[in-house]
Amino acid sequence: MPILIRNSSQFSRLHGVGALAALLVAACGGGGGGSSVNTPAYTLNSKADAIREVANVAALLADLDPNQAGFAPGDAGPVTSATGPATQTDSSNPATTNNCRDGGSESDTDVATNHTFQYFTPVVQITNNDGLKSSFSGCTVKSGGSAYVYDGYAEEGQGTDDASDTYSYLRAGLENDPSSEYRIQFVSGTSETLRLRGLIERVDLGNQLVQKTQGLSYIFSEDVGQQKAQYQASLGSSGNDFTIQSPAPGTFTIDGPLSYSSSAASCLNASLLLKTATALVVDSHGVPNSGELDITAGSAKANVIFSASGAQAQFADGHSEMISSTELATAIGANPCRNVVN
Repeated sequence: MPILIRNSSQFSRLHGVGALAALLVAACGGGGGGSSVNTPAYTLNSKADAIREVANVAALLADLDPNQAGFAPGDAGPVTSATGPATQTDSSNPATTNNCRDGGSESDTDVATNHTFQYFTPVVQITNNDGLKSSFSGCTVKSGGSAYVYDGYAEEGQGTDDASDTYSYLRAGLENDPSSEYRIQFVSGTSETLRLRGLIERVDLGNQLVQKTQGLSYIFSEDVGQQKAQYQASLGSSGNDFTIQSPAPGTFTIDGPLSYSSSAASCLNASLLLKTATALVVDSHGVPNSGELDITAGSAKANVIFSASGAQAQFADGHSEMISSTELATAIGANPCRNVVN
């Protein structure tokens, strides 16, 4: 799910209609039908279980692909609409910009202080940080028959270390206020809201992009008439990184804890440890066609080996299941745990 980051090469705006549309469509998977609160015990011993988790991982890689111009897919770039790009203001020391052209406000403050990248070992401190802290209140941008409304706080910055490696970060919410967040609402017939809280850090090593977070929280909710549904996930935890590395676009390794809950009837609440034994290679639709993924949930385990024809999943009891490439593509497109109203 594309996350609010501006284009790091242009350092433009924090939000973009195209990116957020992709995010919200990916998160909800289309909607429609009824939903129920999920109560069954988690299982990881069947073909359906393996497919469900592979779909979750594929969505996660799409959400947090470090190869994008920002931290997330769908280069945020300048805000655009049918009437063309919004006029941008070089704002410093707080100023209200005019990006909220259809209502509300945005106030920006330059961040030029040192920044310590705490998720990397050894800890890296950037003294040439170029950053921006933004506060949004009902900031509304309309595009066609839809509207995006931004609220809360976001901060981002970037700089280089002594080895000339580029470090960058995103903070959703305020650093010293755990109740704060960054919130995006998309209204187009239904109402969909994404709430983000936490810190993401990234470094470009030239031959490898490395992205880390500890306890990044995002909550996606959808209202369709009287129906309300929610998907909530946490990546990493205090002292435990969730790391995505990418040596090239479409190639990923992942390592770390993921927990999620969903009101989707087709999805089970889970606390997982994900690790790639060999790098995953995904096609243009985000479907893995090479690599090996280990999924652990307590004593339950699944090892999934991908190929052009699909995947083989082996479970803790020793039995294995074959998954066709069509089944993988269908599940990843449907996004069963994030299609929260289904």
